[in-house]
This record gives sequence, structure tokens and C-alpha cells, in this order.
Amino acid sequence: MTYSSTPLELIKPAHMESWLVAGVLYLLLAFYPQALAIQMAAWLWAALMIYGGTQERLGHTTACIFVAGFAYYAHWFYHFPHESYTNDLKHHIRYLKFIQDHPFDIYSYTGKESWHPPFYYTLAGLWELVISQQFGPQLHASLRVFALAMYMVYGLYALLTLRLVHRREDMPYWIGCILIVFWPISVILATRINNDVMMYMVWSMFYYYFLRWYKEGSQTLLAVAVMMVGVGFMVKTSAAIPAALLGIVIAYRLYGGRLRLSDLFSVRMLPAYLLLTVGMVFNQGKGIYLYFHHEEWLTQLGQKSKAQDVLNKVLSFDLSHYLMNPYLGKALWHQPNQTGYFLKTMLYGEFNWHQRAIATFM
Repeated sequence: MTYSSTPLELIKPAHMESWLVAGVLYLLLAFYPQALAIQMAAWLWAALMIYGGTQERLGHTTACIFVAGFAYYAHWFYHFPHESYTNDLKHHIRYLKFIQDHPFDIYSYTGKESWHPPFYYTLAGLWELVISQQFGPQLHASLRVFALAMYMVYGLYALLTLRLVHRREDMPYWIGCILIVFWPISVILATRINNDVMMYMVWSMFYYYFLRWYKEGSQTLLAVAVMMVGVGFMVKTSAAIPAALLGIVIAYRLYGGRLRLSDLFSVRMLPAYLLLTVGMVFNQGKGIYLYFHHEEWLTQLGQKSKAQDVLNKVLSFDLSHYLMNPYLGKALWHQPNQTGYFLKTMLYGEFNWHQRAIATFM
């Protein structure tokens, strides 16, 4: 298996038409779902286009699994309302609408979710405005389409990463593909309106290019990985995690002599560092603005966010509570320890999972 070293390798000219056709069909289907026969035919055509755009990179069977995941998420989009599996929808919408109404004052929002950088809300707001002009008011549907598009990119890069680290198409590989595409939380995140979906997309892109750089040593791949960290900081502060990972590995390679300082400070790396700097400044700009203009509100937020007995909650684990309560739901904020909370949210998020047998088994 050979790989090119260009960051836009997945959008080759030969496949651009497939992606554009699939995107246009999906928009029409999302906002004009009328005749069932036409709808089903168009869905099939869109699935074939997605398959055609990915099978060269993923392989035939993996591309089919990916398309099956797309059908699974699309089914959820049509048959479950936008308020399904969400507990902060209205706050994300308010943040987005504020930026639409104050495009030159994006830092001054002080409602819930305002601790997040405004990058996702700015892009989502622009997307929603474009869709509303073309198809009429479609607030929730347009934002769910936006989320699904990003989640498909996440799934694509996640499968590419699996293919990169596990090159044999054996049983563990197929189990990994199925888990990535059909993991219980996947269908919830795929059409959920919040900034987590964009974070997943950026992180999956980062890990793919990071692992390729680790294997191949290409400076271009390192630059792309640094760029993904910069974009990640624009989305969420949790981008500090891949940033720390990248920093540790770079330091290890410098110490071992597998990387030179001249490689890090070459001209080719300058755009990556520029985007990283912009991302970090953009991320911290929100907090700095609130500190100088809404210090009292920021202090109150800090007091509300303080947790009691943090160390004990993180290190302890109540096995009986974990096994006897497969759901979270209303008990979300009353977990006896955070370890059980983390183990459950990685499966099906912060919500009850209606299929009790699946929840209990997982």
C-alpha cells in the first residue's frame, strides 16, 4: 500500500465529481424529502457516489461498511427529531444565533456554552444562513446536515487510521471497522447539534497525519498534524491533548536523533506554526475578552464549575453501581465516581440507551 505525502490526498480530482454529486443529492434529500421512490433512488445514488469516492483508499469491503454507516446515520436523521439525545441544544443554538446577529462581536456572548471558542458557532451560523437563503428556514435540519458531513469525515479518517496501523484485513480489522462505524454513540453524534462533532473530525484527521508522520518521517505530514492542532484549538480547548502528545513525541525523537531542530524550523513548517499560533490566540482570546469585559460573570462561572473531592471521584470505582445501572440519564450528575461516568459516556454519551440488552452488554 503506497501513500502520497500531500495533505489533500483524499480529494483527488478523479473523485471530486463523486463527492460534489453526493453532497448536492444529500442537500436535496435533507430539505425536500417528498416522493418516496425518488427519495430512495437518490439515496442509493448518493451512497454509490460515496462508495466511488472512498473505495480506492479504503478498499471494497471497508468502503461498503462506511456506506452502511452513512445509511444508518441518515435513517437516524429522518426518524429521530433534533432534540433526541441532547441536553444542551438550546444553549448551542443561542450561541450560534448571537454570532449571526453580532458577526463583529463574537467574543461577547456570555450565555451557557460561552466558554467554548466561537469557531464552530461561526461556521455553523454561516452554513445555516446559506441554507436558509436557498431552501427557506431550516435551522435544525441544516445544522444536523452540517454535523453529519463532519462526522462522515471523522469516520473516513478513523477508518484510514485503522487501515494504517493494522494493514491486514483479518477478523480484528473488520471488528475494528464495525466498531468505529456502528459504536452506540456514533449515531447520536452523527446528527447532533454541538461542537463535539467538529472536535471529533479534527482529532481524527490529526491522529491520521500524526501516525503517518511517525511512520514515514515526512516533514509535510508533520506540518499537517501541527495544522490540525491549530484548528483543534479553534474548536475546543481540549486540543491541548493532541498538542501534548505531539510535543512529547517530537521531544523523544529529538532526543533519539531521529529528528533535527533544522527540520522543525524549516520554511515548510512556517504555515503550520502560523495556523497553530492563530488557533491558540483565537482560543485564549475568548477568555481574555471575558476577563476584561465580564470579570464578574467569569468569576461566577469558575465558582459554579468547581468540583468537590475531585481526586477521590477520579480514582475510585464503584463496580456494583456501574453494573447495576447501565444508563446515565437523570442520574448523570449524581454518579458516585467519575471513572464509571467516563466509561459509560464513551459508549453512548450522556443519555439513556433504549436498547437495555445492548447497554447492559456494553
